[in-house]
Amino acid sequence: MKRKLNTIEEVLITGIEPYGAFVIFDDGAKGLLHISEISHDYVNDINAFVKKNDRVKVKIIDLLDDGNIRVSLKATQTKSPRRQRRRHHSIDHKFKIGFDSLAKELPKWIKQMEDNYGSKI
Repeated sequence: MKRKLNTIEEVLITGIEPYGAFVIFDDGAKGLLHISEISHDYVNDINAFVKKNDRVKVKIIDLLDDGNIRVSLKATQTKSPRRQRRRHHSIDHKFKIGFDSLAKELPKWIKQMEDNYGSKI
């Protein structure tokens, strides 16, 4: 079967190792679901996400020269709310942040120091 990148297919988890899970497609093609492609969140234990003999939908992310296929489970999922909040967090631009705001205050601070200590700095 001729596969295309970025298509979604169902696979069977055939084995789990600390670095990822081995998968097999319905036509017998083999692939790897690397630990970094399991979830948008941190994955400490792959078994918390998939188990041997689970059927899951994955996205094809790479077709290797040796016939193996790299797949992604997280590419089929929406990002977690935690990640979405972080991504959409922005600075309120009405407040100026940076050295310009400090430079504007510097003459006032120098005047305060002169008033308090009675001499030029």
